[in-house]
Amino acid sequence: MSYYFCIVGTRDNPIFETELASKPSGSSLSTSASAALSSQQALSSVSAAAAAGGNTAGLATGAAGGGVGGSGGAAAAEGRGLGFGRYNDRHVLQMIAHSALDVVEDVQFTNGAMYLKAVDRINEWTTSVFLLPTNVKFLILHEHKHDDGIRNFFLDVWENYVKISMNPFHDLNAPIRNASFETRLRQSARKHL
Repeated sequence: MSYYFCIVGTRDNPIFETELASKPSGSSLSTSASAALSSQQALSSVSAAAAAGGNTAGLATGAAGGGVGGSGGAAAAEGRGLGFGRYNDRHVLQMIAHSALDVVEDVQFTNGAMYLKAVDRINEWTTSVFLLPTNVKFLILHEHKHDDGIRNFFLDVWENYVKISMNPFHDLNAPIRNASFETRLRQSARKHL
């Protein structure tokens, strides 16, 4: 199961984003490494077809699993990761997460809760949100329902985020580039997700 997590600042700018994966017991390849490997394989197959003088448009749709709603047969054979087709590419996940912000802003003032589960759903990705009092939002895209684990993960991330934001030299809307923050976030993801 894979997850996409991002922290959105008060100006709707991404402060931190990462892809998280619950590794199966026998897997030793991370999600980002497998995504980079599959992107490199797709690029090399398209460039090989272009060098051979073939039609690259048909190859690109075939590598993506038959277009937008494809069955994913070629993608599964290629080891593209979870999700079907190209719905797990980073720019698509960013678009899905930021499109959920409109729904979040509608719900946040009518509902007093900090944790909003299953706010939006696009294709196989469900968006859950944790709202901070400073109007910073934690968004996670997930494929399966796991509400208690996601809520506990959000609470751990909030604790770590407060430690980062307590630094007087840290701007609220500045990107977080702290290795210990990312390490703690990944440990929490392994624990709760």
